[in-house]
Amino acid sequence: MNNDGEHQRDLEVLLSYLLNRRLKSSEVIGALGLSRSAFYDQKERGDLTRPNNLIAAAKYYGINPLHLLVHYGHVTPADVKGFGS
Repeated sequence: MNNDGEHQRDLEVLLSYLLNRRLKSSEVIGALGLSRSAFYDQKERGDLTRPNNLIAAAKYYGINPLHLLVHYGHVTPADVKGFGS
């Protein structure tokens, strides 16, 4: 799932895909617990997919955080498989 095109996929787009519904930016802003200005600042800098934001979004939407962390390259599938061994 982590090819170059998908790795760069916008967080809003990926969440919409995973949830099978279109999300408004205001909903994602609330899910991340960010102010509007912080959201757009991070988005402009390419920092929106930092681990803390991905974990917050995953918890809010009931998605396994590992799915987002692996997708955006913060952990590898091997890291996940090796956990608990």
